[in-house]
Amino acid sequence: GEPLLHPEFWEINQHLKNRTFRAILNTNGLLLEKSFLPELNFDEVQISLDGLKRGHESLRGTGTFEKTVQAIEIALAAGKDVSVATMVHSNNLEEFEELETLLKELRVSSWLIDVPVPEGRLLKHSNLMPHPKTQLQQIINKQFGAEVHESSGDYVCGAHLAAIQVHGKLTKCGFYEDWEGGSVEKKGLRQAWRDLPKMTLEELSCSCSYLKECRGGCRYRAEILSGGNRKAPDPIKCLIYEVSLD
Repeated sequence: GEPLLHPEFWEINQHLKNRTFRAILNTNGLLLEKSFLPELNFDEVQISLDGLKRGHESLRGTGTFEKTVQAIEIALAAGKDVSVATMVHSNNLEEFEELETLLKELRVSSWLIDVPVPEGRLLKHSNLMPHPKTQLQQIINKQFGAEVHESSGDYVCGAHLAAIQVHGKLTKCGFYEDWEGGSVEKKGLRQAWRDLPKMTLEELSCSCSYLKECRGGCRYRAEILSGGNRKAPDPIKCLIYEVSLD
């Protein structure tokens, strides 16, 4: 959901002050206001922009494109480190050339481009799935800057990555329910983090020479697209590195 709608958002924001970890605010930008931007204790503001006007508003609603671009502009003007996240879908495939130009002109710090998987509510909207593959490769290669889910060490998904779900469990990321280290409320964050299972690159069912570079990609995407194998290759990463899965 949208974090700025949380009734205790500003209390959470206060707890982030002077922390040693990096905090990122993931928002659609519609509630960002110039007046309170200096009060945000986040190291980065990541704003979702899912295309130009047609593509973005086909997902986010009429009138949201201009407001989102304005949010990026005021956050940058306030001196914030601003990144943009874009989901590829069937309605924005032809917009990435112009979108790339726009984001570079705005001088955002990074652009993360992701691809959806047929899961959850998307199963009822399969027409949004992007095609064709060759175009998808060109689009993904346009992203720049830091990759939030970048792996570290010999671990997939990054040994640093975790998420606290609404039910209080610490999971590997926001997509997972069962890859978890237990309840933060009962165990405390430190113990739940220690109990969170890690997966190494060597455990993956990948044998190509690019494994150290691609870091195994997204485990959730690999699991869903392979029919349930969490250790399977991530076909989107294989597409980027031009590795055949046949």
